[in-house]
Amino acid sequence: MSIAMGQQLKIRSMIYVAAEPVPYFWPMRGFIHHNPLHGLEDLPFQQAVEKGASLFHGEAYLPRRIYQQYLQQGKVDQECLAQEVDRFLADRIKIPGLDMQDMLMSLLTKIDSPIMLPTTLTTDADIQAALQGTTSLDSSEPSQEWIAASLRDALLKERPLYEAVDTLYGTEIGSNLDELVIKSCLDFFDEGQSVWRMPNRERGFFAAWRQVARQNIRLFLRGLHINEILAVDESPEGIIDYVMNSLQVPEDHWVGYFTRELARLHGWAGFIRWRASAKHYHWAQRYPGDLVDYMAMRLTLALALLSERGRQQVAYTSAELNDLIQSRTQEAYLRYELYGGTVLPAMAHQIETALLSKRLKRKLRRNDSKIHQVYGEYIRQKRMDEAQRQSESLRDLMAQSAAMATPASLSAKDFSSVLETLRDFEHQEGMCWLRAMESHAMQHLLQGVTLSPPEAREKRPFVQALFCIDTRSERIRRHLEGIGDYQTFGIAGFFGVPVSFMELGKGSETHLCPVLLTPKNVVLEMSMNAEQEQATLGALEKALHALKESVLTPFV
Repeated sequence: MSIAMGQQLKIRSMIYVAAEPVPYFWPMRGFIHHNPLHGLEDLPFQQAVEKGASLFHGEAYLPRRIYQQYLQQGKVDQECLAQEVDRFLADRIKIPGLDMQDMLMSLLTKIDSPIMLPTTLTTDADIQAALQGTTSLDSSEPSQEWIAASLRDALLKERPLYEAVDTLYGTEIGSNLDELVIKSCLDFFDEGQSVWRMPNRERGFFAAWRQVARQNIRLFLRGLHINEILAVDESPEGIIDYVMNSLQVPEDHWVGYFTRELARLHGWAGFIRWRASAKHYHWAQRYPGDLVDYMAMRLTLALALLSERGRQQVAYTSAELNDLIQSRTQEAYLRYELYGGTVLPAMAHQIETALLSKRLKRKLRRNDSKIHQVYGEYIRQKRMDEAQRQSESLRDLMAQSAAMATPASLSAKDFSSVLETLRDFEHQEGMCWLRAMESHAMQHLLQGVTLSPPEAREKRPFVQALFCIDTRSERIRRHLEGIGDYQTFGIAGFFGVPVSFMELGKGSETHLCPVLLTPKNVVLEMSMNAEQEQATLGALEKALHALKESVLTPFV
């Protein structure tokens, strides 16, 4: 089967767009820096940080307790911090008798962990009742439709389906997939470090990997029917189209889906993206490969792993997962809680037993009421637990601030407004700390800057040293000048002449310039006696490979 040229171009353009948030990752020998937000520079800083944290599974800001330590050490401008709180509260509705400025400053400086906890079932009325030591009058359960919608938002849409399967069934498809992808990338993108290399690499990444995968007996023994997928089409675009349609992912979600796939191993994705764009890079010219090849390889393995689980009666396509959430909402919710890591410890055993009972009775074609019973009890316990834990956190805040000493006097509307303010503030408090630290750093820098010329010296310094103009060199220069009669200067390390240097016997050049530049001049190292040198190099290469293959090497 071969897909139309228009669909091939469409898939290529989708992957090109999907890769934009993934920053380039240069080879380690030329590595200088790696800005994970480089591909998000079109967004405002705060939005870029939030999206980057979501894509790359990182923390956007430091924990509050670390910032509090910096505050105690005098590294934070406390006046600026108070101004940030005032700026946040400027467009908030004021509640009579409640000093929100004092409350938020107490939150920042006296409470070392977040006050507002993740809540899914409890209501503001539940929290206020728990704070007052009473029970909320509203005892109704959340609707099945609301639970199903929440699960769809958390599991489906643009999220890779194996992540949803791992969350609902406790499998490890995602980590197994990443491991297989890493091994494949190491085999193909080797640059002379390994003894055994992937054959036929000159044909391109996907073509070479496809030939190896079809003959890989270990994949077959694991139950991964790779050949059935690879037999569909020889082109990477055709395989991508087949996998995405097999998984029943709507086409309008493909770009976001591809982005999430690339972000799983964004170091490899960033390197492949850079490599494909480096026109003069020797290894890319000799062994071509791009993100379309990478995506085809990754999706092939993903479908094989998912299909293996599907043979064990596990839902793995988008339609099957959506049907599970819609028709067996209670089971899906309990699975999400148990395997997603948010289950109440006291009820974990009951839920696991109920799910095992459900699986057994489904095989025997019997109805099971155990899931319904456990679900109802769990919903009530979860709602009470969330309300109780949230009220205890608020009591900690009340003990540190007089601004919220009488929550019983607040109306339900005002209490909800206070909770909303606290949630919104903690969501963006990292920027408050960041601006306050930057303010202190700028003031400290300006106080140390002088425009007066240096005093004339009678003699030359003991040492004069030249350093590259680089942030990594500045601290070395500062400490060096502080310990003795040393004078340092910052210069352009490559002297304004970007060149490539190719050592004798090497198949690729080394760029002697900043990594962002592409040299147009090549300097070759040549031997005066080519025959003798070639023989020497051949002997050395043979000895090196023999040493790598020897079982005694680790003990020498």
